[in-house]
Amino acid sequence: MFLPAGWPSGYEVQVNNTQGDPQKSGGLYNTVKNLTPFEDNTWMKYVITVKDGTVTVKVNDKELANYKTDPATTKLLPDGGTFAIQAHDKGSTTLYKNIRVHVLE
Repeated sequence: MFLPAGWPSGYEVQVNNTQGDPQKSGGLYNTVKNLTPFEDNTWMKYVITVKDGTVTVKVNDKELANYKTDPATTKLLPDGGTFAIQAHDKGSTTLYKNIRVHVLE
């Protein structure tokens, strides 16, 4: 689903090793916090799964978040949704490669 305007609804998976925010790579921002940074300037493999109201995040095969959303307050959209990729601020550099999206049955 393409979002033509506005801000996406959902959960933010953190990509941050050295920026001052204490929430580091692999955490589910303000929901499941990872406070331990990964080594900077190395590729990391993220596997993010959203299924049946649960958001799971693995970085380099290590599960860092497994969050079951509350149906009454979930930020997930019932018919699917969108995702966004961002860099933290003007001074940050984040590189991405081999992005793949699979629809789960």
